[in-house]
Amino acid sequence: MLKAQSRFGAELDSLADFVNFGVAPAIIIFTWALSGQSRFGWIAVMVFAVACGLRLARFNAALDVEKPRWQSNYFTGMPAPAGALTVLLPLYIEGIGLSGFEMRAWPVPIMIYTLAMAFLLVSTIPTFSGKLAGEKIG
Repeated sequence: MLKAQSRFGAELDSLADFVNFGVAPAIIIFTWALSGQSRFGWIAVMVFAVACGLRLARFNAALDVEKPRWQSNYFTGMPAPAGALTVLLPLYIEGIGLSGFEMRAWPVPIMIYTLAMAFLLVSTIPTFSGKLAGEKIG
């Protein structure tokens, strides 16, 4: 609206992203399926939240770094919003009835899945950003 930007605004945006895409999904997953696994459930969701924070910190640290042109079409690792969306996938699947059973009855696979999503957040695997989706090639 003001067409203004600052370093403080970028940091504040990342803090909001950390809460929205790291902490909130972690709390949802814990209360939905992992509360019966007290210690291990907390560890899994805390690792996810910390991984989201690390991913956002790496993003902020790399804002001033010059990258090759091809890298502008890719994220480094899974973006935080995509991480939040995918970690909640078991909840969505159960909610729309695709699984045919209660997924929350299987907390260990959900913990492993949550840790896998945390790994993808902090990985350096190039992830297509979709910025060029729909554009003509050539």
